[in-house]
Amino acid sequence: MSVRRAVLVLVSLAAASCAGDGSQLPDDMMGTPEPTLTWIQSNVFGQICVNCHVPGGAAEFMPLNTASASFTSLVGQESVEVGPMLRVSPGDPDASYLVWKIEGQGPAGEPLVGERMPPPSAGEPALPDEQIAAIREWILDGAPP
Repeated sequence: MSVRRAVLVLVSLAAASCAGDGSQLPDDMMGTPEPTLTWIQSNVFGQICVNCHVPGGAAEFMPLNTASASFTSLVGQESVEVGPMLRVSPGDPDASYLVWKIEGQGPAGEPLVGERMPPPSAGEPALPDEQIAAIREWILDGAPP
């Protein structure tokens, strides 16, 4: 078996046993968080959020299953729960509802509508601070595709 094929088999096995939050993946597999949609898609939206945010899923109204779908669903789009606030307001993470949802509160500790994401009711742990920081920085950088 080639080295590449062996790595693919190991990655597939790790993904199949993953809880969805990356906790089952070795630290070096996720890599250092980067404030890019590519990294966020691969390590957050595409690993955790797709448990619900996928066509046919519980939150199919906001698909996050590809980088293109995530960008279209988030950047410049009005929040359903707290309109006219934007889900992602490019350049302003504190005015982005996505940040409120993943941090579990609004500015000055204001309560959320609904649950923190990922949802504790589904047994999902909060995102690690490093992932939240990468998302905040991506937004601060203008949330480029």
